[in-house]
Amino acid sequence: MDLDQYYGPADLRFYPQGTSAASERPILRIFGVNDNGNSITVHVHGFQPYFYVRAGTVDRQAIDSGAFAQQLNTAVAQKSKGMGAGTTRCVEKVEWCMKQTLMNYQAEKRVPFLKITMIAPHMVSAARNIFESSGQQTFESNVVFPLRFMIDYDLSGGGWCAIREGKYKVREPFQKTTNCQLEIDVHHSQVTAKDPNEGDWGRIAPLRILSFDIECFAKKGFPVPEKDPVIQIASILTVQGESAPLVRNVLTLGTCDPIADAEVMAFQRESDLLMAWSALVQETDPDIITGYNINNFDLPYVLDRASTLRLDNFARFARVTNSNVRAKKTTFSSKAQGTRESKEISCEGRVPFDLLQAIQRDYKLSSYSLNSVSAEFLGDQKEDVHHAMISVLQEGNEDSRRRLAVYCIKDALLPQQLMDKLMYMYNYIEMARVTGVPIGFLLGRGQMIKV
Repeated sequence: MDLDQYYGPADLRFYPQGTSAASERPILRIFGVNDNGNSITVHVHGFQPYFYVRAGTVDRQAIDSGAFAQQLNTAVAQKSKGMGAGTTRCVEKVEWCMKQTLMNYQAEKRVPFLKITMIAPHMVSAARNIFESSGQQTFESNVVFPLRFMIDYDLSGGGWCAIREGKYKVREPFQKTTNCQLEIDVHHSQVTAKDPNEGDWGRIAPLRILSFDIECFAKKGFPVPEKDPVIQIASILTVQGESAPLVRNVLTLGTCDPIADAEVMAFQRESDLLMAWSALVQETDPDIITGYNINNFDLPYVLDRASTLRLDNFARFARVTNSNVRAKKTTFSSKAQGTRESKEISCEGRVPFDLLQAIQRDYKLSSYSLNSVSAEFLGDQKEDVHHAMISVLQEGNEDSRRRLAVYCIKDALLPQQLMDKLMYMYNYIEMARVTGVPIGFLLGRGQMIKV
């Protein structure tokens, strides 16, 4: 479902003899689910970044003897000191190989190239600069490290992969670094992709999708997290391919009358409400978090509000233990969609899928309000509660807060229904399979990453 990288001590089971256990190595991390719906993290060891450069006048003997690699290593180590690499080992190996460039029309047959393998991804740029500063062209030196692995092993976002039986190690509970139900270590050579055109490997995994919406208390104007509290959070959890939600929950500040087919949890303190929602995300363990305008409003608001209340552990609802969910300002620019400012949500192991941004990319509509979009595609609309009435209903009684909770639940349910109606999971997973990139790349980047 998703893939990223981190640095950790070299696991000697997966590296050549003589490797120091104390050395930091890049480790790839695959997040997904198995056929039974269990969340799983696969720590992939031993894969290293590489790029190519024309051999030119380099002597083959200097390559075979390791002299060229040693010379390059010295040059990269000197450049890397300013990058904070803190290591004298930069180049893993240099290999002589026969390749043919795709640049322009080439009548020539294959010619000698050097395949240069580095210890870590951040050292590739230093090595590339050394060659390019002397007028030599490098090849495949800008490929993002996780994508390099996916390309080499024919993996794709939303696709299936398998780990060879008996070739992996399951982590004990005390060894786990994520909140996934299963966590394993494996050498990269033991990972194989499943062809979606063979057997039933074209099916979509039973992904868990959490749609949520928040309501805030602001007597005047637009709410701001520094002073206006979160008074309700509604959450709808579904499994891809199933029609009925697994969870229909609403957290309210203050008492609230029961709601049919929904779990109502009332709190007297806002801090307890927020921490309960963070715990709910961890407990339901969704693969995808969705909603309407969650990237620019809901998620940044609850993160800022928790920071205001000094709830240090609230933001730890990503899949990686002790990793905080973060929101940062970013600018999205593409020829097809123009330039716009938004916020990028970092939630390791879970994919934030903002339905508003997806619909803005894919459809030309006169209005992109949830009410208008729901009327256009679902023939349905939000509950009849004007935003000016929110504070009045909150200050009322159990029955008025129930009306507000029903409104909040509907605002969480409509994005889920829109996602199903517009077949977003099918479309994005198939696009990820065709282009070979993680789903998160399709959401946060333009057309060129697909190319």
